[in-house]
Amino acid sequence: MIINLRKANALQTSVFLRVKNSTIATSISLNEYQDPMVRLVAARNVALQTIADQTALLAAGYGIRELIGIANGASGISEQLTNAALLDKYIAQLRSLIESSREVVAADVIRGQLEKIRTTPPTYGLMSNTIESGVFTADDISSFNHQLVELAKRKQEVSEQLLELNIKTTITLPSGIVDQLVKYNLV
Repeated sequence: MIINLRKANALQTSVFLRVKNSTIATSISLNEYQDPMVRLVAARNVALQTIADQTALLAAGYGIRELIGIANGASGISEQLTNAALLDKYIAQLRSLIESSREVVAADVIRGQLEKIRTTPPTYGLMSNTIESGVFTADDISSFNHQLVELAKRKQEVSEQLLELNIKTTITLPSGIVDQLVKYNLV
């Protein structure tokens, strides 16, 4: 079975979701009206079958994951994913910087405020002896915003390239994996 990486990833997700949603009953409630040994044997058999099903599905899911990983490396997707992650970090860094930045206070204002602090007699903690100022100029902040826009454009380009590669790149699922997927109605 030949599928593209986008479908392979969706299939892998479905397999792992099926495993996650299957539970193994490790205990049961018994009452005086039931044959306890029959119920215990039946419950044990169900639990063992669920374990076997989960094991087979996990093997199929990780088999798909391995094939996706190999294809990602061969097609250049791994590099693009790294680029996308790096761009995300840069974008987050700039957003944080922009959101928390204040413009630097003009030098003459700083000097005037500091002089006022020096010449005003203390009033028992009612006046601060410091002033706050941003460290970036308006041009710096404008440059950060411009960089953010450019990085967002580059991230969009990388995302589009990744989508194209994920659709264009295919893998061939071995018959053993396909058999498991068919057995559990996943394809």
